Amino acid sequence: MNIIFKEDKDLNPKEVLKLYNDAKWSSYTDKPQSLIRGIKESLS
Repeated sequence: MNIIFKEDKDLNPKEVLKLYNDAKWSSYTDKPQSLIRGIKESLS
């Protein structure tokens, strides 16, 4: 896996969910919209 750092907040929800599922953080993937919103807010 390659890690790429970017300046923008355009997140691909499918990629984020795959990352969380791969890390076995499935309790965070029950509400994908809330997860993406929370990540975006934490980056602002």
